[in-house]
Order: sequence, then C-alpha cells, then structure tokens
Amino acid sequence: RQKARKRILTLEQTRHLLAETRKDDKWGIYVAWPFYTGTRIGEQLAILWEDIDFAGNQIHIRRSQNRDGSIEEVTKTEAGNRIIPMCQELREWLL
Repeated sequence: RQKARKRILTLEQTRHLLAETRKDDKWGIYVAWPFYTGTRIGEQLAILWEDIDFAGNQIHIRRSQNRDGSIEEVTKTEAGNRIIPMCQELREWLL
C-alpha cells in the first residue's frame, strides 16, 4: 500500500490562511498558533500564560497534554523542551 502524498501549502496559501485567521478574534488564534510556533498539538494544549514571556518575546515549551487530557510535565522528547521566539504579530494577538 502506498501512502498518500502530503500536500503542503504554498507560501501564498499560507499567507492567505493567516490573513483569514486575523478576521476571527475568537478562533483564529487556534489555527494560526502552529504556523507561528511550530509546536505539536499536545504542546499547544499544555501552554499556560506563565509559559509566555512578553518581555523577552519568547514562548517556553515545557509540558505536553496526553490524549486522555492529562498533562505531562515533560515534552515528547528531550529536544522538545525549548524556547520559541515570539513574532510581533503573535505577541500583539495574545496581548
């Protein structure tokens, strides 16, 4: 059996998607977040406000949520525990 080939968004499609997310103040951030941060779904679900450093423009990835909803105080791999630079657009949205 052959795997289906992944279709990756073009740069223009990504720009259009992110522009559309800005129109939705309630749910847009949930679509835009992985594009701005590159985090895994479990990492996104485990983010707390204390993980966001507005002064340093950084997001600290420290934990992950499991499929059953429980939170692990570690990430999937050792390399998963990291600091992500926060772009100005995401910073403004979160503020």
